[in-house]
Amino acid sequence: MQDRNRRWFLKAAGATVVAGTLAGCIGDDDDDEIGPDDWEGITEITLEGYADRWEGMEPSFIDGVANPTLYLTEGEEYTIEWVNGDGVDHNLQIENDAGDVLYETEFVSGVGNGDTLTFTATAEMTTYICDVHRAQQVGDIEIV
Repeated sequence: MQDRNRRWFLKAAGATVVAGTLAGCIGDDDDDEIGPDDWEGITEITLEGYADRWEGMEPSFIDGVANPTLYLTEGEEYTIEWVNGDGVDHNLQIENDAGDVLYETEFVSGVGNGDTLTFTATAEMTTYICDVHRAQQVGDIEIV
């Protein structure tokens, strides 16, 4: 009887861990309700780079959001500052649909170090990405 209770407890604990992990993964995309109107007048953006995501810092409505969608106005000049959050190599690239690099920063390592990218938004921009962590550290750019 005691062995059966132990197995039940272990199964229940495992299911709880799996459910909690899935809930955390599903909840990572916190920018569902952030839209173009929120970005009106914003020309300076700050991101923190981690191997598994870009994390929004500024403006305040993207603070803590993983890979937030950036709504940019065509023809407007923007500055994206990024800070290295985990110490491994990162860079920031802006690409088009074909994966062509339109703008990029140097690779930077070391927690707290970073770089800045200043550019004019164009209709061909679709993605911001770290070349080293392309599968996870990537976000959308929407031109309005």
